[in-house]
Amino acid sequence: MIERAARRLRETAGAPSPGGLGPAGPVATGRQPREPARGDWAGRSVRQDLDFGALERGGFITPDSEYSPLAEQFRIIKRPVLIEAFKRDHGTATNRNVVMVTSARPGEGKTFVACNLALSIAQERDYSVLLVDADVRHPSVVPTLGLHATRGLTDLLADPALDPGDVMIRAANLSNLAVIPAGSRSTSAPELFASHGMARLLDDLARRYPDRITIIDTPPALASSEPSVISLHAGQALFVVEADQTNTRAIRSALALISRCPSISLVLNKARGSLGAEEFGQYGYAYAARGETISPRKEA
Repeated sequence: MIERAARRLRETAGAPSPGGLGPAGPVATGRQPREPARGDWAGRSVRQDLDFGALERGGFITPDSEYSPLAEQFRIIKRPVLIEAFKRDHGTATNRNVVMVTSARPGEGKTFVACNLALSIAQERDYSVLLVDADVRHPSVVPTLGLHATRGLTDLLADPALDPGDVMIRAANLSNLAVIPAGSRSTSAPELFASHGMARLLDDLARRYPDRITIIDTPPALASSEPSVISLHAGQALFVVEADQTNTRAIRSALALISRCPSISLVLNKARGSLGAEEFGQYGYAYAARGETISPRKEA
């Protein structure tokens, strides 16, 4: 009886019996589970084309764009972001490839920066980018890019049966770019963003693909509680400041709310040449001149 019980125990645990492998198969080796295949989410996502002509007319950079000050400025912005995301000496810092984009107040251009940064990174040879719209009250990423969606981030957080591939849109003509829309309007969005589900999602997005940057377009920090919550899980933040409009007090108050993010960089938007920086002056002119024809896309 003792020998029979021992044999049953070996078979249940999958351990080798004296005569070979038990019916459960080989003994576990102690290795970590294999990461999901890159196509696991991609196979469930939908594909839509970006209208490069409309984007370029709206002041956004595309693969078809000729050399421009705007494209050069976003190359300057993205390079430190990529270096910070993939450098090896992170220490205890996590999720450095998750970048939130916010501002102090509405209208400073955070969605403009988030979309152009994503479009610029998507043209890299070695990296891909996932753009997440977390501004549920005023979602702008999908209309800005000319895409169509019925579900998104809030649906993903509210329904455990969904995974990111169920709400993800992949750009059919820009293979390195994917988008998660904001999703259904929800009065409980702040609670959804503060949930363990949001933390697990951002951790999964950070770890699943080693070559991907996740950019999160969040609401303005002084207008919503979501940025302060997301800053707990993002490794980097780009804080957009509107030249000649955002006062120092607002900047300091907003930065204090996202101060838990380990790396925060400021992006000066809508600047003019009078500030003494020719490059940013050209960028500000391009944004203002083109933005007038695509309202409300020019605003966050």
